[in-house]
Amino acid sequence: MKKILTIIVVIIVVAVLLLLGAGLGFGKGNGKGDGKGDGGAKVENSQTKADNEENKTIDVDDASDKASEGKEISIAVKISVVGNEYFYDNERLSLDELIAEIQKIDDSIVVEIKDDNASLKAYNAMIDALDENSINYIEK
Repeated sequence: MKKILTIIVVIIVVAVLLLLGAGLGFGKGNGKGDGKGDGGAKVENSQTKADNEENKTIDVDDASDKASEGKEISIAVKISVVGNEYFYDNERLSLDELIAEIQKIDDSIVVEIKDDNASLKAYNAMIDALDENSINYIEK
């Protein structure tokens, strides 16, 4: 009888430890934050970057202003940067191939860039290449 009671106590202790531990998420995390962030840090960083850009980037409002002035603005090229790779029209291209494809199209276009978990190096290389070739772009 004593063995059965000891086994039951051990099972209960193990069950309590599992419940209070990581088993059901009742454990205390090791994070250093207080959980009161508003999520605005990324927005502030991208806004600062946009403010520091030379007028190479066409703002959506600028595009509509140009359209109202009679200058036609069209977004004919949508580029996604995924990791270290560039995708245009569901096709993976090198940066040089991408710039060559864009230059084949009319000069009045605006390139739309989508950062799809892009590496910073690849994204900045594309921005630099667009700037060097005087190609207007917006960042999505």
